[in-house]
Amino acid sequence: MLNKDLEFINTLQTQLKSLAASIKKIEKLNNQASAKISDHSTKQWSKIHADLNYECMYRERLKTEIARTFKGSILDVSLEEKIYNPSAFHSYKG
Repeated sequence: MLNKDLEFINTLQTQLKSLAASIKKIEKLNNQASAKISDHSTKQWSKIHADLNYECMYRERLKTEIARTFKGSILDVSLEEKIYNPSAFHSYKG
């Protein structure tokens, strides 16, 4: 059971790192796309916009993959507020 949880955490880390890299790449491409028209040829503009569209699609796919990874995992918990009673004398909201 614990090995499965550790495997999930490692998978999630990898996916989140990929998502962070994708966000950085999109930011870089956005900066290139917002440059002056005279800074790029028509072919360069086409490539930048195609890369930007692909990277946005890739980011959305990663977000979906991460959401699927959460399903049924150690982090797939109810978001409702609970009251924890670790002993007969203690009660904590969480």
